Amino acid sequence: MYMNLKGWALGIPSNIYVLVLIMFLSMNLWATQKEINTSVMLSSIYSPDIDLENGIIGNVRSEGRIDIQIYDAATETLVYRTFTEQTTTQYSGEQLSYTRASLGAGAKYYPDNWNSKDFKVALLAVDRLRADKVTSYPYDFIQKKIDLKIFLNVDKAELIGFKFPGI
Repeated sequence: MYMNLKGWALGIPSNIYVLVLIMFLSMNLWATQKEINTSVMLSSIYSPDIDLENGIIGNVRSEGRIDIQIYDAATETLVYRTFTEQTTTQYSGEQLSYTRASLGAGAKYYPDNWNSKDFKVALLAVDRLRADKVTSYPYDFIQKKIDLKIFLNVDKAELIGFKFPGI
């Protein structure tokens, strides 16, 4: 049996079309990547009243993953990263360990081994790096706004919620 498209014979058996359609539909059509620009006031992050809960709520299918990375926009230095490969109903996520050298020049004041969910240490290190570039003193630590870039990578999953203090 051959399919006919507006009178033009394609000469390809219809079972090939069905096979191609099934392969196309079985491909990962759920992969999403988004970039969001935002900012955070450092004073709110270090406020004693802040809720430090952070992480991801989402539905993750087999072999799926939700990965969230936040970078300081000025230095393009990673300040937070979490991911999950399983469905979560409460804010959670895995963390990774990075060496300061692997994070680049913007991580000058990071600890030698940094946990990717330790955003308070990272943001303080970014603020300290900014203080090095200031020529007028005194510098008001933890009083400035930091511009951030959030990268959301959702693969075979549905992101229901993401929580990061101050945003």
